[in-house]
Amino acid sequence: MGSMQGKVVLVTGAAGGIGAAAALLFATEGAAHVALADRDADRLEASAGVVRDSGGSASAHAFDVTDEAAVAAWVDGVAAAQGRIDCAFNNAGISQPSTPLHEMEREAFEEVIAVNLTSVFLCLKHELRHLRYKLIDCILPHRIRGQPRSSRQVVSAEISLLLTRRKASIIGHTIIAEMHTRHCCCCRLWRRIRAAARTTIATTRL
Repeated sequence: MGSMQGKVVLVTGAAGGIGAAAALLFATEGAAHVALADRDADRLEASAGVVRDSGGSASAHAFDVTDEAAVAAWVDGVAAAQGRIDCAFNNAGISQPSTPLHEMEREAFEEVIAVNLTSVFLCLKHELRHLRYKLIDCILPHRIRGQPRSSRQVVSAEISLLLTRRKASIIGHTIIAEMHTRHCCCCRLWRRIRAAARTTIATTRL
């Protein structure tokens, strides 16, 4: 029996890379249904198709994770259709070329904050009313250990870390998986996601 046997799982940033690999792995680990979200509709449907081809159940939901109304509709819609939500993998994120702080455009800074941080907040806000099992936040290397000039990624990473710690303290019985630490409750599953995506994820001890 897989570690996700019978679970209903949400995955953001699922059009490719880590999100698509995670969705497929959750399905192969026995998830009853995987709801994939991303703003790239064509690639997202392709990712959902791969999950279905593997024998899993998947749905594709194309929307912008920085739009709260769209996030709420997605989460509530999946909960209504599937009867519950057991796990959420908040993976959506973007990166941009490193730019010296004094040369950075405000629009570029705000875009990274919106996708890498605000979307995590919005997803958590609406997921926590339904979650029954695990909550996983994915913080990518450029969001954990930003290069000297990548201030946008550093800011979003640090505040996301605070959000994760805070939710861990208030959820109580819910199992929390902090994917930016070596010592998390499903680190073996995370290593498999990394391997499947062929992506090196930097980790750090809390």
